Amino acid sequence: MAEFVSFSDPSAVYKRPMAALAGLDAMARDSVADLDAGTRVYSELPICRTQAERDGWITYEAIMNRAFARRPVALMRQAWQAHRVVHDNVWQISPVYEEPEALVRALEPVFEALPGLRALSIGDPQQMQERLAEELAADSVASGRARDMLVAAREVLLNAQRFGNRVRALRVGIVADQWVCEVTDGGSGLGDPLAGYVPPKPAATEGAGLWIARQLTSRLELRSEPTGLTVRLRVYTS
Repeated sequence: MAEFVSFSDPSAVYKRPMAALAGLDAMARDSVADLDAGTRVYSELPICRTQAERDGWITYEAIMNRAFARRPVALMRQAWQAHRVVHDNVWQISPVYEEPEALVRALEPVFEALPGLRALSIGDPQQMQERLAEELAADSVASGRARDMLVAAREVLLNAQRFGNRVRALRVGIVADQWVCEVTDGGSGLGDPLAGYVPPKPAATEGAGLWIARQLTSRLELRSEPTGLTVRLRVYTS
C-alpha cells in the first residue's frame, strides 16, 4: 500500500488559502482517477500569526465541505468550527460546527470604503481592460502582478456585462503595498457567500470567473447590495 501514499511539504502547500484549495482539488482529481476506493487526505492548519490569517484558513477548511461533498475524497482534519466530525485522539461530533455558508460569511473581512481610489471612464470590457493596463503601467506595478490583475479583472468585467446589467463604476489605485481594482455593476447583487470559492467542474463553461479571479489576486472582496455587486481585486505592486 505504500505506493499509494504520498507526502507534501506543508510550506509548499499552505502558501495561501485559495492556492491550497486549487492544489488539493488538482491532487484529488489525479488521485481519484487511479483509485476505485477514493482518496483520504490527512492535514493540519498552518501556524497562523494573526487573526486574519486564522480566519482565512478556517474559511478554506469550511469551503472544502462543499468543494468535495460529492467526490470520493475523505478529509481528516481538526478544524472544529469547519467540520462536523473531527478527530482529537478519537472521532467525535464537533459542538461548535457551523455550516460553510454561515461560517464563511461570518469570517469575511469587513468591506471598508476606499475613498482614495480614482474613477475610470466606462466602456465595453475590452476598452476598460485597456484602461486598466495603462493605469497599472503608470503605477509601475510589476509585470507579473499586472498580468494577473488584467486576467482577473477581465473575468469580473465580463461577469458584470453578462449577469450584472453592465459596469456602472470602475475605480483603481494603490492602497498600502497593493494595487486595487474595484468594479461595481448594476445588477441585483449576489447572495452566495461561497461564490468563486468552490472549484468549478472541469467541463464547466460558465461560473469559473470569480474562481479564476480569486486564484490570481492576493485578495478578492465582495459587497452585494440590491442595486449592484462590487468586486474589489488586489495584487501586490512588486
